[in-house]
Amino acid sequence: MRTDLLELAAQLADPGTRARAAAGLADALDAEALLIFVRDHELRAMLPAQGFPQTLPDGRAWRALVEAAVANGTERAMLAVTRDAPPRPCIAFGAGPDAAFVLVGSRGSADAAWFQALMPMVARALSADQVAVIARAQERIATEAAARASALAGALDHARQQLERALYQAQDREAELEAQAEHMEVAQKELLRANEALQHAREESERANRAKSDFLATMSHELRTPLNAIQGHVQLLDLGLHGPVTPQQREALLRIDASQRRLQALVNDVLNLSRIEAGRMDYDITTVMVQDVLEEIAGMIEPQLQSKGLSHDLRADQCRVAVRADSSKLHQILLNLLSNAVKFTPRGGHVQVECELAPGGGTAAIRVMDTGIGIPPDMVQAIFEPFIQVSSSHSSIGHGVGLGLAISRDLARGMGGDLTATSEVGKGSTLTLTLSAPEEQPASADHAGLAKPESRDIVLARR
Repeated sequence: MRTDLLELAAQLADPGTRARAAAGLADALDAEALLIFVRDHELRAMLPAQGFPQTLPDGRAWRALVEAAVANGTERAMLAVTRDAPPRPCIAFGAGPDAAFVLVGSRGSADAAWFQALMPMVARALSADQVAVIARAQERIATEAAARASALAGALDHARQQLERALYQAQDREAELEAQAEHMEVAQKELLRANEALQHAREESERANRAKSDFLATMSHELRTPLNAIQGHVQLLDLGLHGPVTPQQREALLRIDASQRRLQALVNDVLNLSRIEAGRMDYDITTVMVQDVLEEIAGMIEPQLQSKGLSHDLRADQCRVAVRADSSKLHQILLNLLSNAVKFTPRGGHVQVECELAPGGGTAAIRVMDTGIGIPPDMVQAIFEPFIQVSSSHSSIGHGVGLGLAISRDLARGMGGDLTATSEVGKGSTLTLTLSAPEEQPASADHAGLAKPESRDIVLARR
């Protein structure tokens, strides 16, 4: 046997030269690689020695090969050393009950008996190295465990001190809580008495509110009878049934008729408000074309537009949008919004209506816009409250008691929609009526947003 092979075998005992020595021995034994296994008595299994691959694919097959070699002296199998490599021919040689070596990729042309004879000594060296590695690992673990135990002891001592302080604080807090509990018991009794008084006051308020609504409804009905009589007598006088009417008298009759109509409208507003507040307003929700409602309103609103010199070109065919609403109440809301727009827009101004379907349908928005006097930012929400007008300077432009927008918003909400406002003083206002829309719309309905500038406006004005 050559001396250099014995030196290579001796170098297996040194972890620094173990890999190079294993490669040289594999080449001398006519194999691609050399693996050495020693028995771990704690685990009672043959495991790769230190310095050799510790993880092999299909470990069960490798253990079976090595155990068979220990039992039979030698064993063959086709196994892979790495997951990516194909299986290679492997010859395992047993060297006593506690050691074995495997020639991977062996070509079977070399005699391994001499190395098999040396394996018990090599195995003892490798086992000693493995024991030393395990001892160092256990020593490191013990050192780390001692450090952790020391840190834990310090933490526990600190926690004990904090717990003692917390206990003293808890005792002080317990005394405070007992005092607070006594105060809360007194406060609870007072709160119960206050709740009883509040409930009584609420019931009284509800009774008063119902009485008010009943009174308004009754008075509204009672007032409409003489108002209708006044209108009838004015018409009879205007027709000359009681004698000739002079121009001055006819002018006075016109003023009486206008005042009567205005008063009747106010009575109707009060009656509608009382019905809404009493929850007695009925809604007949159907599919309504906004175009049809605007065409009905045009004839009613045009005289007001003409008298103030406002542009009013009615193009209702540009608003072919269907909504789910009560037709008469939608008519009432839009007429009120347009009347307000005309009332608060100076001569030569502009009033327009836009209809828009939300993307994907589902809801539709009807916007009434004007270039009027506008609304201060702090009053935008207040205009929807009953009997509220923006200011004396604004209200002086037209007559009213501030019920129109309040009723319009309540009607919109009663139909499942809403009425909102945006405005800028001196530049005008936009009131937006939002209602649900049916799934199927006319072919020309605008689903993508506002219509193009040349066709989007429903402008109420005729020059």
